[in-house]
Amino acid sequence: MKLKIMITTFFTLCCMLYAPNLYAQKKSKEPKIMYISVAPPVPKEEVKPKQPKNTFWVDGYWKWNGKTQSYSWVKGKWIKGKSGKKYQPGHWTQSEKGWYWTPPKWVK
Repeated sequence: MKLKIMITTFFTLCCMLYAPNLYAQKKSKEPKIMYISVAPPVPKEEVKPKQPKNTFWVDGYWKWNGKTQSYSWVKGKWIKGKSGKKYQPGHWTQSEKGWYWTPPKWVK
């Protein structure tokens, strides 16, 4: 019985010490920026397929693949708009640290 009480007490104390750390760690809403030393290739020119109703074209872009350490092309596509919002396409930017990708987003 004493062993059971000791184990329970030990487990409770461990939980009490660990739990505040769980709440103290705030998750950042900002994505972590990854800098790439190699510039993305020039965007490809694409033939747009027939436009579906109520859509607009989003150009393709070069996506960095960390495993292969190379860029791969993501094809453009037709997408539907969002009421009251404007689409901001993603883009590559060069900085002192290297190239980084800003993902697309919807803005008011």
